[in-house]
Amino acid sequence: MLTKTRFRICFITLCASALLGACGGGHDPNSVKKPKLIEFGAPLEAIESKLNSRCDTLESYPIDPPQFAGLKSQAQIDCTGFAYFGAKRDVEFVFVDGALAIAHINVEDSELPAIEQAFIDTLGTPTHSKDTVLVFADHNTAVRNNPTEVTFFAAFAAPSLIQSASIRPDRE
Repeated sequence: MLTKTRFRICFITLCASALLGACGGGHDPNSVKKPKLIEFGAPLEAIESKLNSRCDTLESYPIDPPQFAGLKSQAQIDCTGFAYFGAKRDVEFVFVDGALAIAHINVEDSELPAIEQAFIDTLGTPTHSKDTVLVFADHNTAVRNNPTEVTFFAAFAAPSLIQSASIRPDRE
């Protein structure tokens, strides 16, 4: 029987679920999709603010000199305890010239087959299937096996990352 109290609880639960989904707070931790807080082009301070409640530890620092030619600046945020694909992960957020360009989410070697399959099931056939990486260029996403990580990248970083993957030998 639906009492007045039970009705109120159900109504509040439904409203809260709808609001969380609309605000981007409802990321499924078992999904391989890019977490909504990864906003490419956003400045370090904005991402750091969003990560404060999502990481067990958080450290940001400049990389000087930048690792790639042509960059004015490079910085990184290291986050531990970030929930992704059913576990807490270490994540590296890479910023170039003040904007978020790449997010590397570290995964365990033993999880790689399941993660690769989940990406294929979610995003379709990879555009590049190379010895150490599957690239889903249409989604600015890659799954690497050396090191084992999921990489999400900004459109402005895509050409160099996809070129780097393209020169690797094909998977057998």
